[in-house]
Amino acid sequence: MKKVIFSTTINASGTGILCNEDYSDPMFVAVNHAAGSASYTYYLNGSATSNGRTHCEAHEAWEELASYLGASHILPVGQSQIKKWFKEEYNSKLKEFKYNLSDEKRKAAEENKVKKKTQSGGLWLKSGKGKNGYWN
Repeated sequence: MKKVIFSTTINASGTGILCNEDYSDPMFVAVNHAAGSASYTYYLNGSATSNGRTHCEAHEAWEELASYLGASHILPVGQSQIKKWFKEEYNSKLKEFKYNLSDEKRKAAEENKVKKKTQSGGLWLKSGKGKNGYWN
């Protein structure tokens, strides 16, 4: 049986469901920015852990995801339609994914702060100009 990805978009970051053509065996999928990066990667089943491969364009990540999972089509149908068709399978995984992704992004931002401090020779740097800046 052929597999299909119903997604919120194919030209940007988004979420979706991979399933058989008869809507059986749904699995949550997503394409988003890799934590701490401007490149895109794909995620499976609500996890915020990617496969490590990144793409400059979101549509490239969607295409690789479809190829990796053996999907014959990617159909952008919009989030409201996906929520209506897959209810809890989509909503619970979406919530889990957003939570995990924000946690990953927060960790990447903290690592970047530490990296910038060590690259500056451990100097205390003032952000902003004037009296309203703060020291790191």
